[in-house]
Amino acid sequence: MYCKHLTGKFLKTELSPADFQKTLLTYDDLVLGRRRRDKAIVAMTVFGAEIDVVDGKQYNLLRIGLAFVDEEYQSGIFFPVVTAYASLRELLLHPDIPLYNVAKCFTYKSYLGAMRQDRAYPRYNKVTPDWERKIIIKYGKRYETETAKFCEETFVVKRQHTKVQDNIADISHKHMANPHIKFYCSQNPGWTKGHSLITIALCTWNDVGESFKKAVTRSQYQQSSLLRSHL
Repeated sequence: MYCKHLTGKFLKTELSPADFQKTLLTYDDLVLGRRRRDKAIVAMTVFGAEIDVVDGKQYNLLRIGLAFVDEEYQSGIFFPVVTAYASLRELLLHPDIPLYNVAKCFTYKSYLGAMRQDRAYPRYNKVTPDWERKIIIKYGKRYETETAKFCEETFVVKRQHTKVQDNIADISHKHMANPHIKFYCSQNPGWTKGHSLITIALCTWNDVGESFKKAVTRSQYQQSSLLRSHL
């Protein structure tokens, strides 16, 4: 079901359902978002966490991926709530280990989402610190196969067989006025071929609070908009 929805709405892939399932099972949790009136699936994602070590220092890596949200719900509360919940759980379980959210950004939209946190990398206006750079490189190398290569200079996974559907997150000249989008395109010019830019972002208690706050604000706005539409 997950494979059918994701590939039908977001990705073009030559991978078999068995290959997709193998990737899916590397995560811990699956979250589905359903429309209230008919229970149709309009959003889905998976996440999982793992503790690793770089330069003798531990870090907790929270992976959130294989995600899509129908266009009419992209400004909704699904991702803020999922991110806040997953991050809160890891901070409670491992309060003394720095938590990083990691993502493979197939489009500028997911990249903009990652850049909302202050210590998110890579970004156009800050140099990626050495420790964070090593974390990205260690994570990126796990995706290297005969058909996928990881570039340590750009943090891009270049792979075959899978790419985004046509007209998904197209980039216009107007978009390029945004320095984050311009940077994304310069780092990952092959995004239309399915190449992805790996990002990490330090997640703190304050970030979790902001995510919950954003979800509440969006929910209140949507409810007020719905009320106005019935007046």
